[in-house]
Amino acid sequence: MRRRSHWYHPLWYIISFVALLLLYGAALWKGGGLPRTREPSSVELRLERLEHVLEQERVVTLLEHHPTLQFWLGLFMVAGVIVMVSGIVSNVVGAVRWRRLQIWWRAHRTRWPPIWSLGDVGRLVVLTLTWMALFPFVEQGYVNVLRVTVSPTAHLLISSTYLSLLIGCMLFFLAHLKGMTLSRAIGFSFARLWPHCGHGVISYVTWMPWLVGLLWLSATIARAVGYQPPPHPLSLFFLEEHRPGWLWYGALVTCLGAPLMEELFFRGMLFPALRAKCSFGWAAVLSGVLFGALHGNWVALLPITVLGVLLAYLYERTGTLLASLLVHALHNGIMVLLMLCYRALLQALGL
Repeated sequence: MRRRSHWYHPLWYIISFVALLLLYGAALWKGGGLPRTREPSSVELRLERLEHVLEQERVVTLLEHHPTLQFWLGLFMVAGVIVMVSGIVSNVVGAVRWRRLQIWWRAHRTRWPPIWSLGDVGRLVVLTLTWMALFPFVEQGYVNVLRVTVSPTAHLLISSTYLSLLIGCMLFFLAHLKGMTLSRAIGFSFARLWPHCGHGVISYVTWMPWLVGLLWLSATIARAVGYQPPPHPLSLFFLEEHRPGWLWYGALVTCLGAPLMEELFFRGMLFPALRAKCSFGWAAVLSGVLFGALHGNWVALLPITVLGVLLAYLYERTGTLLASLLVHALHNGIMVLLMLCYRALLQALGL
C-alpha cells in the first residue's frame, strides 16, 4: 500500500492560511490598502433600451436595412427551433421507451473506483482559495514591473485563466500524491471518442427544452417578485469589448478554459467523491447544485443545476470527461453567440 504523503498533513494548510493573513496584513499596515479588483462597467441600461425596442417591434424595420444581420439572426433562430423540436420529439420517444431505457442505463453505467474522497475535495478548495487570494498581488506586480494598465475586461479574463491553470495544477499535484496520472485520476480517456461525443450531443438536445423551460419559469417568477439579477461579468464583456484580439481571447476562455476548469473539478473530482458516498442521483444533484451556485445567478440556478446533472450523467455513462466537456463547451458557445447577437442589435440600433 502506498505510503500517505506528508503533504496531506493539516499543518501545511494552516501554515498557508497564516502566511496569507500576514501578507494581507502587511499590505494594510503599509497604508496602501489591499490590491483592488475592478468590475466591468454596466450596460444594463442599454439592454433595457433594447428590450423596449423589441417590444415595440421596431426590430423588423431595422432588419430590413441590415441584410447580413437578418441572415445570421434568422439562421440562429432556425437552428434553435430545430434543436427545440428535436428535443421535444426525443423526450416523447424516451417517455414511451422509459422501461427499456432504465434497463439500458443499469447495464451501461460506469462503476467508479474510490479514487477521490471528500477530504481531497476540501484540500483542493483550500489550496485553490489560498493561491487565488494571491492573484491581486500577482496582478499588481505585473502592473508595476511592466507599467501597463489592466482594463476591467482584461482583469476578468486574466483572473479566469489564472483560476483554470491553478485548478489544473492543484489536481495534478493531488493526483501525483496518489501515485496516478491526472488523466487516470479524473477519468480522461479517448477510447470510443466519437460514440461518447455523439451521445453527449444527443443528450444535450434532449434536455434543451427542459433547460429553456426552467429558465423561462425562473425569469417569470423573478419578474413577478420584482427581482432583477445582475448581469454576468462575461456577458458584459462581450457587450462592451471592442478589441478583436480580446474578443477572441474571451471566446476561447469562455468556450474552452472555463468548461475545462469546471469539468475537472465538478465532474472529475467532486462527483466521484460524492458518488463513493451515495447513489448516482444524490451525487449528481448535489454536484449540480454546487455547480449552479458557483455561477452566482439565482435566476439561472435551477437550469444550471439541471445542466450540471446532465453533465454528471454523461460522466457516469461514458466514464470520461470528454463527453461532458464537449457539451459544456457547446453550451457556453451558444451563450457567446447569443451575446454577440445582442451586441450586433445594440450596434445596429445605435444604443
